[in-house]
Amino acid sequence: EIDGNVYRQVVDGGSGLGTQRSSLLTFGVLPGPPGDLQCTVIWPDGYEQGFTASKNSLTTVYDDSFPELVTGSFSATAYALPNNESDWVFEWDTQYSSVPVLDTVVISTASGATPNCQIDTITITPASDNVTSAIRRQSDGSYRHTMTLHNTDCTSRCSYNAQAFSSVYNQDGSLRTTATTMRTFRMVACLGF
Repeated sequence: EIDGNVYRQVVDGGSGLGTQRSSLLTFGVLPGPPGDLQCTVIWPDGYEQGFTASKNSLTTVYDDSFPELVTGSFSATAYALPNNESDWVFEWDTQYSSVPVLDTVVISTASGATPNCQIDTITITPASDNVTSAIRRQSDGSYRHTMTLHNTDCTSRCSYNAQAFSSVYNQDGSLRTTATTMRTFRMVACLGF
């Protein structure tokens, strides 16, 4: 907004076969006030980011939102399937969107487990074998992450620990990662038919 005038443009995916609008937005604000301009970008997830732009220059803006976790939202559940298999489902919420392919869940044996319950630490991502994942925007604006490890060997009365991670890229290409608290989940019974 400059002198009561709001300047607004939208980047979208285009509206025709094989088209996409450029992500470059150009604003003409002459004569305008002297000095730098204070600007705001509203990202698709609703995050508002302020920045300063100099006149007659190109300013690149990167989304600096952080996929902050919604406290207490992480759950880990094992579902028994026929033939002594199970699906392990992990869900968590973030306040802002993240890079879906970077979602990760790490699973390990819970302390005090019996020898038949011991597993090597498992790290799963959306690209892992037997894994499905999804991120859905919820009515409150947060994002629900769901990752399912399918057809896992079922070992009843075993407990496992799980922790989930969501990430975004920084402007310099490095990652910012946020982690859920560790949760313990238990396989209560298996279906051996």
